[in-house]
Amino acid sequence: MDKARQQRTGGGRRPGWAAALQALALLLLGLPCRAGAEPLRYAVALSYHEDAPGRLDVSQVRALGESAWKTAKAEGASLGYTRSVVWFRLRIGLSGPAATAPVDSILEIGYPLLGDVQVHGLGPEPLQLGALRPFAQRPIPHRHFLVPLSVAPGRTLELLVRVRTESSLQFPVRVQERSQAEVADAGSLLMHGAYIGVVLAMLAYNLFMWVALRDQLYGWYLGWMLLIATFVLGMSGLAYQWWWPDSPRWNLVSLPLSLSLSLVFATEFFARFLQLARWSRTIRRISSVILLLNGLAALAALALPYSAAVQFSIACAMVTVLVCSAQAMVIARRGESAARLFLFNFSILLSGGVVMALSKVGILPHAPMTELAPQLGSGVELLLFSFALAMRVQSERRLREQAQREVIAQQTRLTGELERRVAERTLALEQANQELASLSRTDALTGLYNRRYLDERLGEEAARSRRSGRMLAVLMIDIDHFKRLNDTHGHAAGDVCLQAVAQRLKGATRQGQDLLARYGGEEFCLLAPVADSTCAQQLAERVRLAVAQAPVPWAGQSLALSVSVGLALGRGGDRDAVLALQRVADEALYAAKAAGRNCWRLALPDALPERAPPSAAGAGAAVLSPAAAG
Repeated sequence: MDKARQQRTGGGRRPGWAAALQALALLLLGLPCRAGAEPLRYAVALSYHEDAPGRLDVSQVRALGESAWKTAKAEGASLGYTRSVVWFRLRIGLSGPAATAPVDSILEIGYPLLGDVQVHGLGPEPLQLGALRPFAQRPIPHRHFLVPLSVAPGRTLELLVRVRTESSLQFPVRVQERSQAEVADAGSLLMHGAYIGVVLAMLAYNLFMWVALRDQLYGWYLGWMLLIATFVLGMSGLAYQWWWPDSPRWNLVSLPLSLSLSLVFATEFFARFLQLARWSRTIRRISSVILLLNGLAALAALALPYSAAVQFSIACAMVTVLVCSAQAMVIARRGESAARLFLFNFSILLSGGVVMALSKVGILPHAPMTELAPQLGSGVELLLFSFALAMRVQSERRLREQAQREVIAQQTRLTGELERRVAERTLALEQANQELASLSRTDALTGLYNRRYLDERLGEEAARSRRSGRMLAVLMIDIDHFKRLNDTHGHAAGDVCLQAVAQRLKGATRQGQDLLARYGGEEFCLLAPVADSTCAQQLAERVRLAVAQAPVPWAGQSLALSVSVGLALGRGGDRDAVLALQRVADEALYAAKAAGRNCWRLALPDALPERAPPSAAGAGAAVLSPAAAG
């Protein structure tokens, strides 16, 4: 017995991936593992007889002599497209140290597209199977045709299988112990599930990219991947099992239809991905002809018999593959890296289909990895094309940058001086715009926010106070004797003093919480959320001390500065309430000036707006700063 058969029937040394899949399947299914048991060995002899007229019955077939039978490989036979009825004879034997009693076994016919299959030799009536029969008629619900057997050691079980089909007549067979077949199938289903998960994830990702970028390339790619996945699942028998088990005719029609439509989307995706029109109009026209040809094949799948439709679709697919590959090679030779990546990805997809086809005709062994080759190929190709799309975006950006460099270089050569002047004026305009934007919200002299920005923020500060539940303190701050300072030392000294006071006030406030602005002239306004009246008074005193703590140096002199502060406290319900607090704080500021300056005053509760709560200072009493009280 050869090595391939040993791997299928349990003999010989198992590859590492097969052992890993079996272990995972056992864990998932909870099946016990028979440690130390010797494997069973099945001997399968396969031969066939072609009945062109299709008139022989089972008794006549059994009466045929040995010369009428052609020997086939034990793994199966491939007869291509034929209109004849083909009878397959299977002689199954069982041996091995563990073969002491009849063994519950499974005969697997691993090509789910056979139209009509009749199995004789299991009972008085033949077992009716086939892709043209409803899925529910199968004795074991499975994507392939499974026939339950009882094989006794030392005896040969002979079965006759009558096959007639419009599809390519491929007859891969495998006999296994039933429990072993279930374990192997669990691993295969796990791989199918992983493939479907990859497809769904990548379809969702590319759908998001299509909606987000509005790039039609992603739409053509989505259609290609969805249809190629439908075709792959249809070839494996899973689409019939899960999606349309009661529609056998549609099951066959869907294969050439999904193949042809997938090639329509693939051709247009290929043309847009490599931008064929940019390379050559002739190449783009050829691509359009190929797209039209596959569209006709899709219509033929709905109108023609299955045999003719599938052969036409396969012929169109071969033409498409050859033409697109040749076009990609031409573009790749011109230095386009995306074309090379396209060829690499496309070859992986084709390799999966070739491996499955070789396993169906018996050149490669019928094993889980050969059966899953199309899924693996299309799944890997689906992932790699994400990188191909990224490379396409990078290539387009590189081309744009190169074109920009060429334009800039040409402009530099032809109009160097003009470009210099334009650049200078553009820079000046940008600086002016930046300065204008800054002036619109900040005071040019002090760097603080200006009154316009303060007025815009009143509503926001009121809402923030309302949400936090904290009180809002409004401080109106005025530099004492500022007019006399200007008259004595000049406006330049006044500007320096304004800047110094602004920085000291800024240092006395909380970054990100308090809003400090120059209100006008030598007057400033501070909005600060506080917990209570005590915190507000402490803030007013901190502001006063920050200015009075040190003189400002000017022209070899030390200019002593102080400020008067008016404080109002309330709940910032809305913008109008904050405006009212400003007016009350301004009145308190006049009271502080009248009290001798370099002090602060907290507004009397009677002076507060109706929405402001009573001050914590006591009814009818103004609160003085310590400096003023002294």
